[in-house]
Amino acid sequence: MTQLYQENEKITFIKQQEILIRLGVIKPVVFDVGANVGQSIIQYKNMFPEAKLYSFEANDEVMSELKAVANVYTDVQLFNIALSDAVGETTFFITAVAEASSLLEPDPRLRSLSKARKYDFRSATVETTTLDVFCEQYALEGIDILKIDVQGAEMKVLHGAKQLLEHGRIKLLYIEVTIAPSYVAQMTLSELLVFTDACGYQLWDFFPFLYTRSGRAWTANAIFIHNTFVEYAETIGETYG
Repeated sequence: MTQLYQENEKITFIKQQEILIRLGVIKPVVFDVGANVGQSIIQYKNMFPEAKLYSFEANDEVMSELKAVANVYTDVQLFNIALSDAVGETTFFITAVAEASSLLEPDPRLRSLSKARKYDFRSATVETTTLDVFCEQYALEGIDILKIDVQGAEMKVLHGAKQLLEHGRIKLLYIEVTIAPSYVAQMTLSELLVFTDACGYQLWDFFPFLYTRSGRAWTANAIFIHNTFVEYAETIGETYG
């Protein structure tokens, strides 16, 4: 990761913390979808030591590292399963660089451009469920932060959480957006904006992180807040900002 990426990512976590504090949330329920080796667990637990985390990672190859991080903290539950738009099984593409693994196949052109062959992959079959089904099974009424970093497959996760989203049971969405073509049938920014708007969410912030060699925006992170909480968050900000 570049230094700019790390700095901007730190800012986005601080912004999430500020928003939840404004909303009076100090013990948030956080869903970490695409946990990789636990980077977000560390960030959220540093911000909110009493946060309850549900971390999802489909890649068996990183589970030992993820467990080592999770075991440092309390109230962190790990699930070796993929959140998607259906319950069942699907193909998972495990890339040479673990953080690029996805429910979507890496774009052939991207694979050819990578001199280090970072996007070469092997296929595996993984179990899937939806966020709506999961929350019903675990009797969870709401989520404070839904963080999604699943390499182009974000719409699958969001479609699987449609009931939660439409009823405003998720306060804040923190989503990595892949802009330059990287995966077959990846989510587009326009699809994300249309979907979140229809579910009652407003874009709060948007940070470009990585750029291609030609200078094109490659990935960015977006923060959305449900309409129910936007006005209150803005009012608090104006009062104390």
